[in-house]
Amino acid sequence: MTIQKFEVPDWIRSVLICDPTDIWGNVVGMGLAELAAVICPAKRFDRRGNLILWDNFEFGLARWDVTEGGTLAEVSLSTTIITSGGYSVKLTAGSDGLQYARIRHRHLHPVAGRVGVEISFTLHTNTSKMRFWLQFFDGINQQAYAIQYDAVANTLSYKTTAGAWTTFVADLDLPYLDTLFHTLKFVVDIENQKYVRCLFNRNEYDLLTYVPHITTDTTLESMMIAIEHISKAGTNPHSYVDDLILTQNEPA
Repeated sequence: MTIQKFEVPDWIRSVLICDPTDIWGNVVGMGLAELAAVICPAKRFDRRGNLILWDNFEFGLARWDVTEGGTLAEVSLSTTIITSGGYSVKLTAGSDGLQYARIRHRHLHPVAGRVGVEISFTLHTNTSKMRFWLQFFDGINQQAYAIQYDAVANTLSYKTTAGAWTTFVADLDLPYLDTLFHTLKFVVDIENQKYVRCLFNRNEYDLLTYVPHITTDTTLESMMIAIEHISKAGTNPHSYVDDLILTQNEPA
């Protein structure tokens, strides 16, 4: 596995302005500037790939399935801790039973190729694990890709072809602050059925030798994104999640 420092190129975007007026009806030479200002910051962490979904939860949780596992588990919107806009999702994990809080979104199956998902999240002192899933269904099989941060063991792991968790980064001790968001992005190749890379904060990890967990599944053609926050037993920690970004046409 190759580890390298991750640097964002200083790209410049241009917009062809076509609106004769601004949002107040004043004749200007910029009309789409407001829209450009909103769109461009979405990919401030990793600008590779074409954006097909960006959710900063400004419009609530209507597109998400919510699962609350265990005593006092809760999924809710928060205006207290955010990365952008006015809202984030607060995942309070249960203290027993499944010990988690989870959100899932089913999306149209993208064009076969390389797909990426990016998530920003916080950690709590009683967080046990954070799991991030990409699952692809074609009516015959399911390709399950997942990355797990284990806050107890301080490791990053991936879901293997056997369905187990295998560590690819060790000694990854992160600070636990409500106001500090960590950002993770991982890219997979659904056409060739393999992981591609994982970006976590300032580092990038090569995952090209890893393959996903593939099982028989007759679920009709679609994909699923899921985020899980898991507690240490007997506690109810929370994690704030914001700025979920889905991309396609990722480079190799």
